[in-house]
Amino acid sequence: MIPFVAAGIGLLVGAGVMYIFEEKDKDAIKTAIGEADRAQQRMQDRLKEAKQREVQLRGERISLVLQWSKSRLETLLAKNEAPLMQLQRVWATGKALQRIADAIPASGELNSAEQTFVDLVLKAQRGDVLTRVDRAQVDDYLATTLGDTMRDFLEDRIASALKVHNKRLRILQDELITTERDLRTARMRLSVEAGRSGVGATAIAQLEDRGAQLKQDIDSTRRLLQEAERNIVVVARLTRPDEAKDEYDRIAERILERVVRNELLSDEDWEFLSAYRDMYFLPVREILRARRGIDLADMVAA
Repeated sequence: MIPFVAAGIGLLVGAGVMYIFEEKDKDAIKTAIGEADRAQQRMQDRLKEAKQREVQLRGERISLVLQWSKSRLETLLAKNEAPLMQLQRVWATGKALQRIADAIPASGELNSAEQTFVDLVLKAQRGDVLTRVDRAQVDDYLATTLGDTMRDFLEDRIASALKVHNKRLRILQDELITTERDLRTARMRLSVEAGRSGVGATAIAQLEDRGAQLKQDIDSTRRLLQEAERNIVVVARLTRPDEAKDEYDRIAERILERVVRNELLSDEDWEFLSAYRDMYFLPVREILRARRGIDLADMVAA
C-alpha cells in the first residue's frame, strides 16, 4: 500500500471511530497475541545463544517492545471496543516487531529503517510523545512493510462493523414498530376510558419517550452504517493496483493527499466521497468477494 494512501485512509476512517469486537474478531486478536507470545519466546531463545553483550542488549530492546505491544493489544481486547485505527496501528506494530524479531541477524544489527522503527516504538513505550515526523516515519514503515496485510485487517474489521450496525438497525426498527403499535393501543384504550385512569396517560408518556429515543438511535445507527460503507469503499478501491483505478479513484486519492497534509476538506470533497461510496459500493462487493472472500450482501440489507 502506498504510504500516503495508507495514512490518508487512516485519517479519513478516523481514529475515533469505535469498533465493537465480535467473537470471531476476538479470536483473531487472540491469535495475534499468541503469535506475539511465540515471537517473544523465539527472541528469548536467541538471546540465550547470543555471545556478545551488545547483541544481547539489542535483542532485549526488541523483546521489550514486543511485550509492550502485546500488552497493548490485550488491553484493547479486554475493553471489548476500541478506536478502529488505534486497533489497526497496535496490531500492525506488533506484527512488524514480530517480523523484525524473527529476521534479526546473528550480529543483532538492524537496518536503518528497522532500527528507527524500533527506536520510535521504544520512545512511545517510555511514554514520550511522538512528533508528527515520528508518526509519519512509523506510518511509512508500516505501510511499506505491511501494506496489504494492514488493508486486509482493516477490511475485515470494517466488514464486521457493517454487520454489527446492520443487525442493530434491524433490531431498533423492529422495536420501534412494536412501540408505535403499543402506543396506538394505549391511546385507544385511554380514549375509551375517557381519561378515568391516570395509569394510561403515564404509559403513553413512557411509550412516547421510548419511541423518540428509538428514532434517535436509528438515525445514529444509520449514520454509522453509512460511514462504514464509505470507509470500506475507500479502503477496498484505493488499495488496488494502479492499473485497476479510474478517474474517480484518482480524485479520491487527491482528496487523501489533502487529508495527509492536514488541509480541511471542502463541502464538495465530502459530497464527492459520499457519491463515491454510492457509486462503488456494489462493485466493491465484487472486489471483496474475489480478493478476501468477504460477501457484503450477507452483511448489509438490500
